[in-house]
Amino acid sequence: MSKNNFKFYFDIMSNTKYYKDHFEKCKEEDYVRDVCNTKITRASNRDDYINVAQKSSLWFRLRSMSHGTASSLGKYIPGSKWSTEESLNQEWEDKLKKKPFEKTQTMEAHMSWGNEYEDLALLCFAEKFNVCVTQVGTIRVDFQDIHRNYTVYFPNLPELVKKETGIKNNYHLLISPDGIVGKREKKNIKYNKLSKKIIGMLEIKCISPFHHEENFRDNLVWAEDMEKRQWYTNEDIPYVYLIQMCLQALSGVIELNMTFNDIMYFERWSPKGFSVFELPFYNIFKIGTLATELYFSILQRSTTQENFTAYPLTSEEEKVSQTMEHEIQELFSKIKHSYHSLETAHPYHEIFQNYYHENQHKEFNLNPNHKEHNKCLI
Repeated sequence: MSKNNFKFYFDIMSNTKYYKDHFEKCKEEDYVRDVCNTKITRASNRDDYINVAQKSSLWFRLRSMSHGTASSLGKYIPGSKWSTEESLNQEWEDKLKKKPFEKTQTMEAHMSWGNEYEDLALLCFAEKFNVCVTQVGTIRVDFQDIHRNYTVYFPNLPELVKKETGIKNNYHLLISPDGIVGKREKKNIKYNKLSKKIIGMLEIKCISPFHHEENFRDNLVWAEDMEKRQWYTNEDIPYVYLIQMCLQALSGVIELNMTFNDIMYFERWSPKGFSVFELPFYNIFKIGTLATELYFSILQRSTTQENFTAYPLTSEEEKVSQTMEHEIQELFSKIKHSYHSLETAHPYHEIFQNYYHENQHKEFNLNPNHKEHNKCLI
């Protein structure tokens, strides 16, 4: 069998004339902007970070110099229904030993699909909500700035890490939202600048069409029904993503002068339609301060505690963790959800379905040199 028979074409929708015209139309009508500069090779000051293109070599280098990122921090603190003390301790052990991230072919396929269709998901959201979404690089947030807010909003909780410790160790996070949401403008539109009136942030997760496991031939296969992966309730939102958005709100308030009246929009997209969860900034900002204080407390213990184990938490850390649980329950009572079909608005679902029906019995492999090997199950 030819190796081309195993190739999956990720650009089945993004490589169409319709999509390219759609993007240009949205650009002209101020539904989308982009402040990233792919030519930047160094960030001379923190204000340059927002212009560093995501996934660029500089972006990765800046992330490696930070003490954590919004997308990963939730792995290291309690709260997920799937985590245990044992699994959390393993996460910390791997982090401190700088164990390389082992990306499976399935993970790579999920990520490639998400990277391919993040822009399209952004356009669909912006049109439906009649807003302008600006794509940005990353935002640096220093621990002492987060800690100051922690002491203001939770004065009765213990101070887990001294501000001076954070300054001495240059503790900081790098946070990369998918977009800054603002009001559209009708004239003097500056494509490479943020909107004059910012009203929120956008985080996007695209539903992958692949099954969560490779088959016995180590090939990718289709998910039985990707729409069953759509999210409709607060409980559907994975904990790591929730913490990610809380830290994004932190970055918006501290670094971009956003307000507690702003909204975090969380989009779960597929070619058929998308869910949007609206999270109030005030609530997720507070959760973000708690999560950061707890995370840096454990990180600081890892440098000073003999025979370090992250869990169980100290009694003071436990108080912060319990307050986080309460704040999350409070947040869940205020989140709004809506679902928006794309079937009549655009032909993307039809394009995807045509490709699916033509290839539904095929298997795929991301290795360009892959050749079929017979594997007998008996």
